[in-house]
Amino acid sequence: MNKNEKDPEPRFQLGKKVRFRYGQGEIIGITRNWRVNDQKQIYYGVELYPYNPTGRRIKEFAEDDLEEVEDTINHPPHYTKHPSGVECIQITEHMNFNLGNAIKYIWRAGEKGDAVEDL
Repeated sequence: MNKNEKDPEPRFQLGKKVRFRYGQGEIIGITRNWRVNDQKQIYYGVELYPYNPTGRRIKEFAEDDLEEVEDTINHPPHYTKHPSGVECIQITEHMNFNLGNAIKYIWRAGEKGDAVEDL
């Protein structure tokens, strides 16, 4: 990419949990810097886990050094894999408890193992 080309879009957003070679952290900043051979690279400021109570530990990483960490608590993959991109809770939050739970079990059938056993 030369200086006249459009900036690349960042792969990760602020607040996203990421993994790198020696640990994990959370994206707290995004910068675009010119580096070698007129290449514009995206760099991320990452607050490292575990948090340091006496002060923040922040490092800068290139995009290629990071990978996304799935949020298995708030957005479990068995509820987010639907081809429509809709998450199960977006539908079931508008239903009563019993109907919502029935829909959740049908929605995730086969995503956590044997579909018949899951149902």
